[in-house]
Amino acid sequence: MGISKIKKIKIGKYDKIWSKMARELTPYCWYCGATEGLNAHHFIRRAIKGLRLDIMNAVILCTSHHVFNHEFSAHKTPEKFERWYKGKFGGHYTYLKKQAQKHCTELQAIKEFKEKYELT
Repeated sequence: MGISKIKKIKIGKYDKIWSKMARELTPYCWYCGATEGLNAHHFIRRAIKGLRLDIMNAVILCTSHHVFNHEFSAHKTPEKFERWYKGKFGGHYTYLKKQAQKHCTELQAIKEFKEKYELT
């Protein structure tokens, strides 16, 4: 098994913890209020390691508004989604855009996440 495969497994474990924590903090779709079929969406893409495990980067959406709705969804209408998010959560938007400029490795992100939430 190559190094990249090991890293993916490690970050994937923390992605699942991040998602569960985010959905527990906000157990409804931020757009429509649905309480079933919830997903934790990364507002700033997961490739930006410094924000990948930041709870402030989580947007809770029902499956429809995360992926499937052609009128409004994070994946099908990304420009509309970003305008909505910026309008509704301007402070978070500014914070995330600023933090996205900082460099962080995957291992640093995991370390900070574990320390912040006292995970072992």
